[in-house]
Amino acid sequence: MNMDFRVCGAETLTIAQSAKKEYIFGVETGDVNTMQDATRYIIIPESTFSTWFVVGPSGDPCIIKDYEIFSSIDPYTAWSSNQVLLTGSPGSYLLKIDKTVSTDATSVYLRAMTRGRIYATQ
Repeated sequence: MNMDFRVCGAETLTIAQSAKKEYIFGVETGDVNTMQDATRYIIIPESTFSTWFVVGPSGDPCIIKDYEIFSSIDPYTAWSSNQVLLTGSPGSYLLKIDKTVSTDATSVYLRAMTRGRIYATQ
C-alpha cells in the first residue's frame, strides 16, 4: 500500500491586496430589537472576505480554518465591542458592522488562520 500525507504548517498565507478596505455608511435609527439584520448591519459574507487572503501553494489542502477580529495588532487585542461581530462557523462566517452606532473612524483587523496555524491579518 502506498500512502500520501500532508502535515499542515508549511503552507503560506498572504494578503491578496494590501489596500485597506474602507466602509462608510449612514447611521440607522429605530428599535434595534425589531430591526432586520440587513437594515441594522453591513454584512460581509465569508465568500467575500476569504478572497482577501491567499493560501499557497495553489491548491494546498491546508486551507483557512478560522477567522478572528482584533482592535489592535501591536499588541494583538481581541475585538470586544458589539459594533463589529464575526458570527457563524467556518464556511459560513459573517462579518457584521452595526449601523445603529455612530462613531468616528474605527479600525478592525481580520485575521485568518490555516489548519497549520499559519496567520495573516488584513
